[in-house]
Amino acid sequence: MRKKLGFVAAFALAVLLLVTVGALEASDEDAAQQAIDGSRMAADRGAFSAGAAEDMKNLKTEAGKIGPLLHGLYLERTAPQRAEALRKSGGQLSAVSLPVEGGLVLIDAIAADNAQHLLADLEAMGLKDGSSYGRVVSGRMPVERLGDLNAMGNLVSAAPSLNSKNVGLVTTQGDVAQASDVARSTFGVDGSGVTVGTLSDSFDCTGAGGGAATDVGSNDLPAGIVVLEDLADGCTDEGRAMMQHIHDVAPGSSQAFHTAFTGTAGFANGIVALQQVAGADIIVDDVIYFAEPMFQDGPIAQAAQFVADNGSAYFSSAGNQSFNSWETTDGFVGSGITAPFGGELHDFDPGTGVDIFQEFTLLPGSTVFSFQWDQPYASAGSLTGSASDLDVYLFVGGSFVGIGGFALNVGGDPIELFGVNYSGPPLVIQIAIANFSGPAPGVMKYVTFGSDQRFGGGPIEYATNSATSYGHSNAANMAGVGAAAFFNTAAFNPGVCE
Repeated sequence: MRKKLGFVAAFALAVLLLVTVGALEASDEDAAQQAIDGSRMAADRGAFSAGAAEDMKNLKTEAGKIGPLLHGLYLERTAPQRAEALRKSGGQLSAVSLPVEGGLVLIDAIAADNAQHLLADLEAMGLKDGSSYGRVVSGRMPVERLGDLNAMGNLVSAAPSLNSKNVGLVTTQGDVAQASDVARSTFGVDGSGVTVGTLSDSFDCTGAGGGAATDVGSNDLPAGIVVLEDLADGCTDEGRAMMQHIHDVAPGSSQAFHTAFTGTAGFANGIVALQQVAGADIIVDDVIYFAEPMFQDGPIAQAAQFVADNGSAYFSSAGNQSFNSWETTDGFVGSGITAPFGGELHDFDPGTGVDIFQEFTLLPGSTVFSFQWDQPYASAGSLTGSASDLDVYLFVGGSFVGIGGFALNVGGDPIELFGVNYSGPPLVIQIAIANFSGPAPGVMKYVTFGSDQRFGGGPIEYATNSATSYGHSNAANMAGVGAAAFFNTAAFNPGVCE
């Protein structure tokens, strides 16, 4: 079986490599404020009625500890008419829907005090497949119980646990491209005595190609693979494809697998278990959780650091986001202009003018924004959490379209995470950032993920073309590994420099 593959995990002579494959320019603050005020009442421009706009504004506070994404999902199940009224009527833009299976949604919750106590309390409310790591509890929560989380005294906040595999097309030329075939024949090494642990979505869940047993019979996988935890549904068996390539390059190695798709805590525990239980000398993954901290080591990075400190080599996909990122080290710059939900809007203009919008080209498909700033993360163990509450708004033609990040951040994580679906030709949207409350942060950054990431899109105004690798793949003592198409390597294209 040869499947789609994001991160080809392979090693030769203890080296693991990857081989695969408009805007409002506001020079006058009063005019800019009038545009924002007008966008609140933009029914004639196809955005919202006045009542729906005011209702959405109230949702920021009403959502409380579970944030607008989970609260919106809760309303869809418990108050569908109200949820529909809050959506943009018609058009080609919509907020990305959260994945729900069997009435359950995967969440990450931050404990105010004791994560084990929070885990027990959430399990009593119906949490499935729960686990904890540090202050974070992850698991699949019944959607109809989300509204009850706000009353939990031991809960700081809860958010949907969203992730992505860094995928590409499988080829079998990687062995030759990275010269691991030469290493085997020249030095007589084949991985014997080494155990490689893999984390991805699943190993033997889909049954495609006859399943893992067929792969063992065809010598595409070794016998005796240790599977610590696997998914039962919602899977692609990306992990099995990665492990096939490990076997191609290092056929003498032993292998183990643990899913990375049971939330932040589940991923972190899986990293540790691969070393401590399965004895993995090398651990690889092709996964990023969008809410992994950019400015501090979160639970996943802490777990990866733990196994590295205890002798395992850790390799993770650096991602496929190219330069789809914006950041500023100048901090939040107040514009004197009030945001739709309150607070002050950021001034993007580095000069004497005032520009509350950053133009951004949106291409068809789903695009996820992870926006963060440099303040403490409760999920990483901080007892204070974020000191500020920032919001992100999306506008089209100067009108707010009801999509963005509006969670209550103070005491929790300095993160706003949201996504947008779009169908149609390339569309210029505007991004606005607001400081709802708290001190101005010193550094702000966002990274975007989506189906358009390799083909353009992203900031077209005030672009910084910043780095997009963050989270555990960017932590100390980790190796973030990039991808190279085999035909762009020296083995297949002598004119290419290595």
